[in-house]
Amino acid sequence: MKLKCPECGKEIEVSEEILKKVGGSVTCPSCLTDFVVDGFASLPSAQNDSQQKEKAKSEPEKEETQFCPKCGKKIPRNVHYCPNCAYSFIAPDLPKTVAPPPITYSVQQPMDPPQIVQSQPQQPLAPQFPSNMTKWNWGAFLFTPIWGLFNGIYWLLWMFVFYCIPGGILINLIISFSFGSSGNRKAWAKYNGTVEDFENKQHGWNVAGILVFLLGILFIVIELISIYYH
Repeated sequence: MKLKCPECGKEIEVSEEILKKVGGSVTCPSCLTDFVVDGFASLPSAQNDSQQKEKAKSEPEKEETQFCPKCGKKIPRNVHYCPNCAYSFIAPDLPKTVAPPPITYSVQQPMDPPQIVQSQPQQPLAPQFPSNMTKWNWGAFLFTPIWGLFNGIYWLLWMFVFYCIPGGILINLIISFSFGSSGNRKAWAKYNGTVEDFENKQHGWNVAGILVFLLGILFIVIELISIYYH
């Protein structure tokens, strides 16, 4: 069936079966004008379609734009964010979050392992002894009781008593020889001073004993000479 558009006059060929299905409502493919073909408009479907199309034409077309509530500029309706001020239509009142500062990592150079230094064990200090420990002491030999008094060996004073008893001279002679050879060791055991002071002290006793011994020999020689010439 051939139809003619009442608006632009274009001829449209449509079958009657299609017109019955759509209720005689036809849209011009050239100017997009809707019109109803007589004889098919009485159908309920056609009436409904025609009423809806007329109602749609009578109503003003809704605008596809909106205004941003923040900046007030006109923007498309179907956007989620304002392209001008970045206002969010999904969650508009969310507070802005401050991004945390970036985390920086520093790479430390590996430290050298501590070196273990083994300390050498300290050798104990050798005790200091006088150099004249084993030498003969003429002072202790010739002045034994007096030497003992000045060196802290007070029992040697009994030698004065031994002179008064029989055989005491032999006892005193043994004691004198004993302290002449070991007097320095026995005196050092009683001494509380330094090694140098002890050596000087015993050296003085030794010199005094030598002098007395030499004077005694000289006296004996003089006596022998005098006896010989008389």
